[in-house]
Amino acid sequence: MNIIFSTYEAKEIGGSYLRSLSLAEGLVKLGHRVTLWTSARKLSIWPRFSVENGVVVVESIGLLPYRFRKGGYDPFDIFFRCLVILFSKCQVIHSFNHRPSATIPAMVRKICFPYTKWFLDWADLWGKGGIADRRYGYFSFLTKNLDHYMEKLFIKLPDVVTPISDDLLRKAKIIRGKSKQTLFLGVGANIDDIKPDSLTQARKKLNLPIKSKILAYLYVGTYDEELLAKTFMELRKLRADVNLMLLGPTLPVFEEIIRQNKLASQAVLRFGVVKREALSQYLAACDLMFLPFANKEINLGKFPNKLGDYLAAGRPIVSNPTGEVAKILKKEKVGQLFSENPEEFAAGISELLNDQKKIDELGKNARQLAEKLSWLSVAKQLERFYLK
Repeated sequence: MNIIFSTYEAKEIGGSYLRSLSLAEGLVKLGHRVTLWTSARKLSIWPRFSVENGVVVVESIGLLPYRFRKGGYDPFDIFFRCLVILFSKCQVIHSFNHRPSATIPAMVRKICFPYTKWFLDWADLWGKGGIADRRYGYFSFLTKNLDHYMEKLFIKLPDVVTPISDDLLRKAKIIRGKSKQTLFLGVGANIDDIKPDSLTQARKKLNLPIKSKILAYLYVGTYDEELLAKTFMELRKLRADVNLMLLGPTLPVFEEIIRQNKLASQAVLRFGVVKREALSQYLAACDLMFLPFANKEINLGKFPNKLGDYLAAGRPIVSNPTGEVAKILKKEKVGQLFSENPEEFAAGISELLNDQKKIDELGKNARQLAEKLSWLSVAKQLERFYLK
């Protein structure tokens, strides 16, 4: 089967790209041909082509500033994708989120060739109550309303929508009605690249203290910086042997809060963005996987990619009783859930750090679950959706 994926994000940037690439790689293993369209990282009048584990990745053209390209609003990119995708061979086209560069080429293809199946992946709540409420600046009202109304419009149109969470599944069924297909498609675990290696060996390779307790926090974008910072500050009050490993770009809100506590700030290990192939070693060096996940609408609509990576690492996850994260942790015994109150959250983490037997048991369960929830298994589920 020839399949086209289209995301508004640039290559190697963002959760939508990681999700689309992971699913595409799984489908390639199942014998399908998948082309993944992404936005241009740099200004370019020519597309760039590469192959990632069998997936043909196309970086489209882009002539507007990066803020427009990365948001999926470059009209040159949209027109070019429409033209090429219209005349490409494919039985299925799958858009990742509602942004114009991802959805308009798929819509054009569907109109001109009705036999093409059009799927849309809904992995974040972009409208009011979600990402739109975090927009600031002079023109924020414009982007807020664009996301709110365009999201609803494009959720209605495709043949099938694949929401990432129970909350988005419920919302999609309301928007689309009972007659249109809406199918849950969760997150997978990267079991090929991330493995539960020796903690001691990983720390020696990274030159990290052997006897410290280290929590990993992996992120692309986060909406819980404040909870992360406050909980870690409370944890440092309880014990001086704990460190926080940050794997990702700078977190401005986190840094502003953490500076209030000198000891906590010094205990943060900032590694920045880590390449995919090196991630396993960093996660293996940690005792627990840290996932602050406050009970708010934007998180109810999410199913964090990092959850799958944490499971693959074979380490317990500490989080809050919210959405898909709570559902997994309650059912599968792969971690523990604590109150959003930073003091209570920190106390619960500290107690777990004192119980190595419990850590080993939960970590073993996490890896076993990762094997069941691999990206290949999610790709098989998606393949069944395509063949319906």
